[in-house]
Order: sequence, then structure tokens, then C-alpha cells
Amino acid sequence: MAEILLTAFDLNNYLREALPALRAAIYRGDLSQAKDVLLIHDDTIYDEYDLSLALVENDYSWIFTDKAANPEELDPEGTLVGLTYPLILAYHQPDLFRVKLGGSELTKLFPFFPSATAQRPIGPTESAVNIQPGFREGLRTMWEIMGYLTPESTEALRQYCLKLRGERADLPPNGTVRLLDQIASGLKVVVERGFGLVIERD
Repeated sequence: MAEILLTAFDLNNYLREALPALRAAIYRGDLSQAKDVLLIHDDTIYDEYDLSLALVENDYSWIFTDKAANPEELDPEGTLVGLTYPLILAYHQPDLFRVKLGGSELTKLFPFFPSATAQRPIGPTESAVNIQPGFREGLRTMWEIMGYLTPESTEALRQYCLKLRGERADLPPNGTVRLLDQIASGLKVVVERGFGLVIERD
């Protein structure tokens, strides 16, 4: 089975800073806000001239809808990549937390996570670990992203791992126990900093 990555993501600052800048670019062709945001992160918009022309000539509002699940079909030239990828990656925190899940760990331990090959759009689940699809937030324009967890759901995931770990307290250390320890321990600092997670195809 294909693997997924869980990566720490500064969701609240993305929503406060980058999303308004992305909306201004898409709906008004105004790149100034995006440039200001990226300047803070020592990054820049790529192919700015071509992007400016494209934003005037085309309607890219689909990036905030479920059509963004297939960005390569609606933006085959990758015109938006120079805008969306820098804005999203500015809030990625892989050095803080990143873990790979696949195979039996994904299907048995974490049934609420989608597989990397899932075709259906993911959405809220009945679990406390509530996966958001990320369309309204513009996150799905980064092809690798399949959804995200809010800071609250990230804490719920940590508690879920601690609970499973507690149920295996009498077992000798094995791959499953070590994985649960790794996630629970790693998510402690993510939760403390008020971050969420993005779910990505590996």
C-alpha cells in the first residue's frame, strides 16, 4: 500500500496570513499581499510576470473547490505552482514533526486516515481525529496534500496514540509500539505550539 506523510503545519498563521493573500491573487489578480507574506519567510513568487498575466486572463477560483483535487487537469502548465507552493510550504514544519505511515500501520491502527491512492475526496469523520479536506483553504492546490488536521484534531490524534499505547503496555517493544511512542512524543511539541498537521502523499 502507498504511504502517507503527516507533517506539522502552522495552520492558524496560514489561515490568517497566506489564505487572504491567496484569495486576493485569485479573485483580484493582486499579488502584493502574497509577496509581502513570502518576504517574511525569505521566499518569493516564481514566474511572477507570467502568473500576473494568467490571473487576469483566467478564472482560477476552482482552487477553493473540490475540483482542486485534480489540479494537473485544470492547470496542466502548472501556472499556479509558483504562487501556491511557496505560500503553503512557508508554513510547513517538517523539522518539527514528520512521520510516514503505510501498510498495516495505516489500515489497522489509523483507519480514519485515507490511503495515498484514495480517489474519493476525504472529509470529516466520526472519529475525534477529524480530517478536513482542505479545499476551501486552498491547500489542495499542492497536489501532495490530501487533507489536514486542526490543532484540536492533532491533540486528539496524540491522545488516540497514547490510548493505544496504554492498551499495549504489557507487550514487549515492537514496531507498532515504537510507532505509537514516536507519534505521541513528536506531537507533544506540535500541540504545544498550536500547530496542526497536513496529510500528504509520499
